[in-house]
Amino acid sequence: MITINKFKQIKVNLFDPNDILIGKISNIEELSDIQYQICELDLSGYYIMFNDKKIFIDKNGNLQNWPNDFYNELGKRFSKLIESRRKKIK
Repeated sequence: MITINKFKQIKVNLFDPNDILIGKISNIEELSDIQYQICELDLSGYYIMFNDKKIFIDKNGNLQNWPNDFYNELGKRFSKLIESRRKKIK
């Protein structure tokens, strides 16, 4: 039997270069859209707050650093799927 597992939703605040709150980002899709817009418009100084740390988004849309446990659930699930498939092959 399978179950539908619930995962913790990570919400982060997005700020402009003047430290004004723009809004909350609720998922990886919203974050990637913000990254795209920043890159497309060649903006800088925008940042998100995660665990009380400022994480800047550069003008190419890259995060200054990618914190552990930040929107990485899909990667974890994919790794488990690969491991499960490997076990079946053996």
